[in-house]
Amino acid sequence: MDARIFLRAAAAASLLLLCFVEYASAKTFASTLLWYKTPAGIFNEGLPIGNGRLGANVYGSISKEQIALNEDSFWSGGFRDRVSSTALPAFPTVVKTLEGGDLKAADNLWNSNMTGNPTWEQCFQPASTMFVDFGHNASLAQNYNRSLDLLTSVNTVTYSIGSVQYTRQAIANNPMDALGFRYQANSTGSLNFTLSFTRGQALRSVNANASTRTITLRGGGTLDKTLEFTAKLKLVTQTGTVTASSDGTSLVVNGATDVQVYFDGEGAFRYSSPATWEAVIDNKLNAAVTAGWNSFYQQAITDYSALASRVVLDLGNSGSNGEVETRARVANWKKNNHLSTDPELLTLLYNYGRFALISSSRPGSLPANLQGVWNDQFYPSWSSKYTLNINLEMNYWPAEVTNLPETHLPLFDFMKSMQTRGQGVAKSMYGANGWVCHHNADIWGDCAPVDSNTYWSANTMGGAWVSLHLIEHYRFSGNNTFATNIALPILSDSLSFFYDFLILNDRGYYVTSYGASPENAYLVPNGYPSNGSVVGIDQGTAHDRQVLYELFKGFIELSQATGSTAGVAKAQQYLSKIEPPNIGTTGYILEWSKEFTENEPGHRHLSHLLAVYPGAQISPLLNQTLANAALGSLNHRLSSGGGNMGWSRVWAVAIYARLFQGDLAASSITNLLTNYISSNLFDLNGGVFQIDGNLGIVGAVCEMLLQSHAGVVHLAPSLPTTTLPTGSVTGLVARGGFAVDVAWSNNAFSSATIKSSRGGTLALGVAGGISFKVNGAAYTTPFNTVAGQTYQITL
Repeated sequence: MDARIFLRAAAAASLLLLCFVEYASAKTFASTLLWYKTPAGIFNEGLPIGNGRLGANVYGSISKEQIALNEDSFWSGGFRDRVSSTALPAFPTVVKTLEGGDLKAADNLWNSNMTGNPTWEQCFQPASTMFVDFGHNASLAQNYNRSLDLLTSVNTVTYSIGSVQYTRQAIANNPMDALGFRYQANSTGSLNFTLSFTRGQALRSVNANASTRTITLRGGGTLDKTLEFTAKLKLVTQTGTVTASSDGTSLVVNGATDVQVYFDGEGAFRYSSPATWEAVIDNKLNAAVTAGWNSFYQQAITDYSALASRVVLDLGNSGSNGEVETRARVANWKKNNHLSTDPELLTLLYNYGRFALISSSRPGSLPANLQGVWNDQFYPSWSSKYTLNINLEMNYWPAEVTNLPETHLPLFDFMKSMQTRGQGVAKSMYGANGWVCHHNADIWGDCAPVDSNTYWSANTMGGAWVSLHLIEHYRFSGNNTFATNIALPILSDSLSFFYDFLILNDRGYYVTSYGASPENAYLVPNGYPSNGSVVGIDQGTAHDRQVLYELFKGFIELSQATGSTAGVAKAQQYLSKIEPPNIGTTGYILEWSKEFTENEPGHRHLSHLLAVYPGAQISPLLNQTLANAALGSLNHRLSSGGGNMGWSRVWAVAIYARLFQGDLAASSITNLLTNYISSNLFDLNGGVFQIDGNLGIVGAVCEMLLQSHAGVVHLAPSLPTTTLPTGSVTGLVARGGFAVDVAWSNNAFSSATIKSSRGGTLALGVAGGISFKVNGAAYTTPFNTVAGQTYQITL
């Protein structure tokens, strides 16, 4: 039997997935199944599962399976008011020094007085590690396979020793809010293992109870005891014996045939006392046990697949290149370095990104952090927190366009916390109204500056940038209740800060009192004090102005759509005085307020091109001159060494797509897969798993197939001319509430179907401006649609 068919059959187990036949038939194994012939020895080779709040990464060996477990609220400690006592008195001096032209002195003043105290925020930490020690001799094992099925979210390991076949399964159940693991042998009484539960730091206790068949672990944050928690495993078996180990920390299973283990963890972030959260754990685990494995398993698949199946992408068939295990496919890609050799590997990466978003961000959870909900380090890189100068925003690029708006909701809930904390920061740092967040936030929504380097720390646009997601959610959903009750209060409060923080420059434009172009810097030019020095602070960077343009514009749009006039006139006045993007003597978009020389021409960030993507201020449909300058800017940055990590290259893909450069977008996709994707498809940043690239590539690929940001639902705007010749996508969503299917052949648009969900005017474009028909009649002008009606687009 083909190994992939065997794996999917094992994953299905006793469940007949008839309801997913149509979904599955639209995809091949090569685009929906990660599978391997060897175990995952390290975390960055493991295969994850998650239900939004809980996450697990399965790796280890044939002998001993290791599962890194996470709960989204288990962090290092409690909230700290980190605003420096020197910030408020120093702020006017920083501004005055900048205005006086002593850029280096202003930079030094900022670093000395404005940064947070301490400079770092809390970090995301592991819940625990679960070990399942089978004691199997790996040299005797045959037909080993492990897999992650993106159709069902089932994680499976199978192998045989002698005549006994062993199966291990892992699945995350969102409705029951627990994780489930199943261990089976096809020979009665052949299953023997030790189940243990541990934590490397801040471990309070571990207790195994053979009578209740549970292991209870209590722990907390490493910094303080604010975030104490309990994690529990509950074991179920109808055969064999279950005893506690001699030290009382493990459960020993002997002579079993089929064993299920359920996991939950709860803590102080959501509940008031250990008694409360431990009762919650028991209720959830008992409910899972009562339901039984088949029900738990089927419910998890049904829930996940209902979301995952909304979009089906077909980029062509990889043939024999897609029939080898995933590790070999990734290795082969790196050798061949071309999309046409294995287009389904990109489809697999796309589907994996949607799986990761569904698995790390669901209603009631915290938003996906830098690692989603999968982290095995107590002090992870960049604290695995929320980074607001691209990374958190990139996590949610796929949410609306791939019809996963539910995954967006945790971000909006979190923004309410950021708003509250940001109000304190605005007042205590700047004496300002409203709310502000700099370039990072932790679980508490801490909005004070992080680190002490103006290149990234002196950025007051983090809260404003992430607020743009509120605007986008409304543009897709048209939900006036959301706009009135959630979006506009947060947006209005953000504007209140900028009304106090912006100043008029000598050209009559509003600029930030200070700002940065994350995370680049420039050389102080001749004619200024300390010329030749490297500084990161400026007034009116392109990044600041572009975020402000989108913020003011979106606030006005949502206000007018809901009939609100509050604050609109003032917002319009300020919007009219936000300076548009400038083009320098090089022909590129100016990154700073003047034509300063950038310190890193090949910088990883593309902050000055936010107006192209995810913003909408620059588009070939609106201003070809600015679009050409943006293209030149991006080409310059990449040719100088930029795009040198996964998320950065993903951003380049999206910008190229917005500029109708399909071949350059495809080239950057190839670069991403060649240089930054690991064998388990994790996006790696310097060897560290960082989820933004995994999630962002989904949104970037969508921009090649569908755009709707420039007032037009644009079909196939950026198809490559030399790769991916034939394909289709179904289920995408355009702004205005239009469901869109697109097909192409011979590298050119062939047809599309658009369904209007709520009526409204539909303006259409195809492939950069070619002529087309709607329901058989030549399209000439935007037309009014009828809710529920479908429109056929042909050439």
